Amino acid sequence: MAETPASALQRLDAATAERWGLVNRVVPSADLMPTAMDYARRIARNAPLAVQAAKELALRSRDMDLSSGLRMEQAMNRLLQFTADAKEGPAAFSQRREPVFTGR
Repeated sequence: MAETPASALQRLDAATAERWGLVNRVVPSADLMPTAMDYARRIARNAPLAVQAAKELALRSRDMDLSSGLRMEQAMNRLLQFTADAKEGPAAFSQRREPVFTGR
């Protein structure tokens, strides 16, 4: 496979990337780390197995065709649906409390 010449690559400015949904948010450089840490804290509050699965799917799907990626996602969802955390999320929501995820 031939490499794409650099002249063929189009650079996007931050506002365009945000408008197209390629980035979550554009912030001044001074706010970058506090904003990134806020996102990290919000991700860390989620069920650890689900976060781990999402990361694994994101990494592996880069090298897969769409059909294979969707099959892998379905398999991961089937595995996760029987975890204690999968029960804890809806239970906490219905009881109007913060979930306590255990990673099981």
